[in-house]
Amino acid sequence: MEQTENYYTCCASATETVSEIRDDLEQYREKASDETRYFSMIQKLADTRDDLSWDSHSHTLSFSVGISETQQLSVVLEIFYPQKKSSSAYQILQWNTELTGSWQPDNHQNVFKGE
Repeated sequence: MEQTENYYTCCASATETVSEIRDDLEQYREKASDETRYFSMIQKLADTRDDLSWDSHSHTLSFSVGISETQQLSVVLEIFYPQKKSSSAYQILQWNTELTGSWQPDNHQNVFKGE
């Protein structure tokens, strides 16, 4: 139950981050004179935030949110230069849980020793 609650809390946090990014992208679209300037503003955003990583070749912005000591939610957004005000500025490419540590199985076996 706790794992499920942690997952939903993590998803809520990631959704909030995506909303913040969406708001930033709308502002950049209004301020940028061209596509190059738009993407350079996104690069600056990623440079100022420790939680974001920008790939200028694939135009992807990524971040992760911890779920537990051994899991994280990994999010990758493909960023577009919107040609129109109503155009979408991003697409979610990845929203996955990933292991961050190694799994340690419980190999302990209770052996019946008789009465």
